[in-house]
This record gives sequence, C-alpha cells and structure tokens, in this order.
Amino acid sequence: MTSGILDDPTRRGLIANAAAFVVTALIVNGVIFALGWNFSSAVDRPPLIPPGAVVGTVWTLLFALMGAARWAWLRDTRDHGWRGWTPVALAAACLAYPFYTGGLADQASGIVGTVVTMIAALAIAALLWPGSRLAGALIVPTVAWTGWVAMVGAVYGRI
Repeated sequence: MTSGILDDPTRRGLIANAAAFVVTALIVNGVIFALGWNFSSAVDRPPLIPPGAVVGTVWTLLFALMGAARWAWLRDTRDHGWRGWTPVALAAACLAYPFYTGGLADQASGIVGTVVTMIAALAIAALLWPGSRLAGALIVPTVAWTGWVAMVGAVYGRI
C-alpha cells in the first residue's frame, strides 16, 4: 500500500520523485546564489571540468536519476524501509557540498567530500542492486561523475 505520490509505483510516482529531487536541488542552489557563493570562474576551474552550465545540467540530471532510483526501489521491492531512503541521503550529501566547503572555498574539504560521496554512491548502488537492478544502475552515473571530479581535483589539487 502506498502512502502518497512519492510512494506511487506508477509513472506518476516516478515523475514526482524525480521532480522532488530536482526542485530541492534548485531551491538549495537558489540559496547558494543568494549567499553569493557562486563565484567560481573559468580561471578557477581546473582543466577537464566543463563550464558551469554543463556542470549544473549534469547535476540536475543526477538528482533526477537519484529520485528515479528511489522510485525504482519502491516499485520493484515494495520495501519502504531505510534502503529506499538511501538515494535521499545521497542527494542530501551532494547538496551539502557547498556548505561544508565554506561556500566552495575550501578545496581540501571539497576533494575529500567528493571522494566520500563517490564511495557512498558506489555503496548505495551495490546495496540497491540485488533488490532492484534499475535502482542500483540509476545511482551509477553519480559514481562516475564524482569519480571523474575527484580524479581531476586530485590531479590539479582543486575542484
């Protein structure tokens, strides 16, 4: 039995979960812009990291995929326990990045946080995979992106 639209195993639940994750990310990014933490420039950006608009698009897609992973888990397993909340925890960790890096100023925290997020995403994908291969697979792009960013950050000493 479902308790709301976010628990709905139909397409409506998929859209609601993806939208909830994306809207939350947009609101948090609005706060970041309101605080003036959006100071990153092309000069500060390491080579191999795309322009800010591309990074924002990638993250929007990743948040939508995290929402879809939550939906897929609930649809495939009907398990409303803690595993279904792991994509939410991953999204929260991703959204926390600007805050624990002091408005993107602390590069060391950024690299460590990116690696921790990558490991957490990998663990969540592995945790979800046996119950819902789709849910696990939908987390893998976050592993790939954070792995790429961590590698570039480590090579260039900044993210």
